[in-house]
Amino acid sequence: SLYSTVIRRQIRLGRYKNTLASDYQQAIKKADNKYLFRIKRLLASMTERDIKAFQTNRKTQRAEQLRKLLDQWTGAYKAAIKVPMATGYDEIYRAEKNAIPGKKVKDVDKPPRLIMGKTLPAITATSAKKFRDYTDTRVKQAMADSLDPYLALEGSKEIGYRDGAVSARDRSADAWIASAIFAGAATGRKIAYKERDIEKQQWLATLDDRTCVICGSRDGQAFDIDESPEQPAHTNCRCVYIPDVETPTARRGALIGDDVRQAYTVPSKTTYKQWLSMQNETVQKEILGKTRFELYTKGKLNLDKFVDSETGLKYTLDDLETLEKEAFSKL
Repeated sequence: SLYSTVIRRQIRLGRYKNTLASDYQQAIKKADNKYLFRIKRLLASMTERDIKAFQTNRKTQRAEQLRKLLDQWTGAYKAAIKVPMATGYDEIYRAEKNAIPGKKVKDVDKPPRLIMGKTLPAITATSAKKFRDYTDTRVKQAMADSLDPYLALEGSKEIGYRDGAVSARDRSADAWIASAIFAGAATGRKIAYKERDIEKQQWLATLDDRTCVICGSRDGQAFDIDESPEQPAHTNCRCVYIPDVETPTARRGALIGDDVRQAYTVPSKTTYKQWLSMQNETVQKEILGKTRFELYTKGKLNLDKFVDSETGLKYTLDDLETLEKEAFSKL
């Protein structure tokens, strides 16, 4: 069936992501080897005057050299992440568009390449700027605390370098590469559905405690093909659209934590809202947070009311307080 075809292919995308992430790591490792060596040597030569100048955004020769090296390093990161994101989106778009079974009745033009509503150049530019700002902040903070600023970039060997700017950068890159792949897949399937005159598609979320309120509130909803909220909804989103043309008779999987070996199944018609209602208080509170959990268990607001139906954005706690008062006034 279309349903099982889409689910099977969605699961395989994770393996492809690992391949592209490996390509990114090879490219960025070359840049790190090149620039971190120069940065380390320059930091070791900086005087107190140079350090003060860098911290206060004033100029000395070495302070300017450090800024330039950080800029160049950031540029190398921007180039390194752009390639796997573009490759992942385009290749998966073509693969998923052509993988959907069924007779094609018309041709639909390829839409603009968007990832969570943004173009690829905009994403890479924003990601690079955040990385550049982060390195600046980390180095300045280390200097102010009389710590080795180089460790703020590379990280500490004792904990596997996980505390450095490099590690934070690479976690972000991994999430963006995955987002590009899943965006390409979602768009490819959407075009394939339209070419087969499928008018609606259904949002399918993952049933576990990592699923966000936004995705959970959309689980099981059918949307007009041209008015569907974009997927992925956020970085590390695991949702998928299935064609809303059949009622699957199989059971759908649900997870306990991150361990797929602890997966279990529930009837295919089970939505995230129903799954959440079956969980114990500890799990519900961990997913929703204290305030939302209290509103949820008191029956004052259901899961749908935690998210703006028009924008798809999660309401703030102040927004929820207003909604609670409005709901109470109607009783």
